[in-house]
Amino acid sequence: MTLLPVRIERNPTMSEQHTLLLQTLTSLHAGSGKTQATLLNSLLRDSDTGLPQISASTVKGALRKKIRDNFYPELQAQENWKSAANQDSRLISIFGVKEEPESAGVEFQSAQLLALALRSAKNIWCLVCSPSTLQAFAQSLGQELPALPVPEKNQVFCAQKSPLLLEPNSLVIEDLEFQVKGDWAEGLTWLEKTLPEGSVRTVMNRMVLVSDPCLKMLAQSKTEIMDFPGTQKQAQEVEFLPAESILYSPIKTAEHHPALKNLSEHCPAYISLGAYQTLGKGLCAVTLLSPQGEN
Repeated sequence: MTLLPVRIERNPTMSEQHTLLLQTLTSLHAGSGKTQATLLNSLLRDSDTGLPQISASTVKGALRKKIRDNFYPELQAQENWKSAANQDSRLISIFGVKEEPESAGVEFQSAQLLALALRSAKNIWCLVCSPSTLQAFAQSLGQELPALPVPEKNQVFCAQKSPLLLEPNSLVIEDLEFQVKGDWAEGLTWLEKTLPEGSVRTVMNRMVLVSDPCLKMLAQSKTEIMDFPGTQKQAQEVEFLPAESILYSPIKTAEHHPALKNLSEHCPAYISLGAYQTLGKGLCAVTLLSPQGEN
């Protein structure tokens, strides 16, 4: 089989911003953060916020592999379908070619944490966010975030009839008790309109708002720690982001570039990120959000 050469376009400055929304369906270990005294395999964290993140290269690589593999049904008759898929103009328009990174039509950024999934005393997973994570998410969508209440230490805001409540003014996340200061209806309404229909939107009554320092503390001390065989066949502790956590990855494209159309048409519903995928770890649901949050 003779493969025709693919025309590679150099892109102008990236100007349109969109957002990839990622919801972890199984716990995830991506990257390697600073080694801690008692933990060698920690999550990668943002140097400014201290919150878990996934590197841009990890997101890009996983997305590229999934889109490429999804071309198999139409290319399976080819002698070397992977080679044909790697040279497909749709794939190249999005990711470029290895030899010329500037040929990519999409610029990926690290996936940042929006909401951390943690267990409540009601044995129900809650989604914990903070004013800063919500503000950064709104900025990635080009939206204005409504005014939010400002939680203080050990305070939380949640839906008025949240199933997480132990008492009208009490809520327990992991082993920590919080004082419920009230509702944050405007923020929840904005999230409900912004997040995609389906599994994410159905958890609005489990979203809780805490202070920025509190979320950082929870993200550093309440993640999942599991034992896995190490290189010397000795158990080693690995830190995982809990299932149901929500992240987002801002992406940029050039105006009128075919990359966005191709990404929209071929964006997979699911990708696998990070390590231990053969053990079922790192499965994420994916949604491409428009700049205004319309899906």
